[in-house]
Amino acid sequence: MVAYTKQSSAKPSNSMRIGNIENNQRTADENIKRTNQLMMTVVGVLIVQCVAIVISLIGIFLDQMRMNNAAYKDYSDQYKVLIDTEKTNQQLLNDSKKGAE
Repeated sequence: MVAYTKQSSAKPSNSMRIGNIENNQRTADENIKRTNQLMMTVVGVLIVQCVAIVISLIGIFLDQMRMNNAAYKDYSDQYKVLIDTEKTNQQLLNDSKKGAE
């Protein structure tokens, strides 16, 4: 059970009021400083994240270009082999036509 006590009806003096205002002002200033530090930390983290995203996107782009170049090289090599085979077949066909005549 909680015992209730009657509070004093005496008014605080002016020096007590000024002291409370100063304490409240200091507390408010400290809270603002902490909030500013927190906001600067959050902004710093966001900047670092943005830089990391840009770097990763550049890496993905470069890797994709490298893969495209490798795939194109393989494709062009196979195409050259196909063209060479076609030319060889055409020569053999012409030679066999000449031999048949």
